Amino acid sequence: MWKAVKTVLLDLERLERGLDAYLAAEKEKDVGDPEEETRALTIRIAEADHRRAAYQDLVADGLIERDELRAKLDALRRLKAAAEEGLTALEERWRKVRELELSREKVLARYRDAVPEALEKTDGNTRRAVYNTLGVTVWAAKAKGDPIRIVLGALGGEEVCRSDATSTR
Repeated sequence: MWKAVKTVLLDLERLERGLDAYLAAEKEKDVGDPEEETRALTIRIAEADHRRAAYQDLVADGLIERDELRAKLDALRRLKAAAEEGLTALEERWRKVRELELSREKVLARYRDAVPEALEKTDGNTRRAVYNTLGVTVWAAKAKGDPIRIVLGALGGEEVCRSDATSTR
């Protein structure tokens, strides 16, 4: 498996293309403008707070009953919670994209001047860290003659197959 991953690491253009494809796929998961979506969710939260105060004023003025207030406040609480969850999810998605961008730069910087002999001498912990960074998934062969499938999730799902020798199909 290390031989297949090492082949990718030493092909800087392939590595960069794969990382860019993965990053683009993560960015495409968001539909629309994230700033606009953030603004809309923030407005929805502020409106819920404002409406809550307005409903309480109506009770104080005797214009609605407490039971009706409870129902309206419950609906507002659900609306505000949904908006806050949406805002949290949006922030989490963009935090992940920022982390991926930083990770991309670190990976490229680390392997830009990599020497094949140095990669061969890496220990198990370093290899594991590389596998985690690249999102390596290994699929065992179903039958004796089938190749092992190695999928690099951080490279846009690029698949490297290997049986006796490493191939790049």
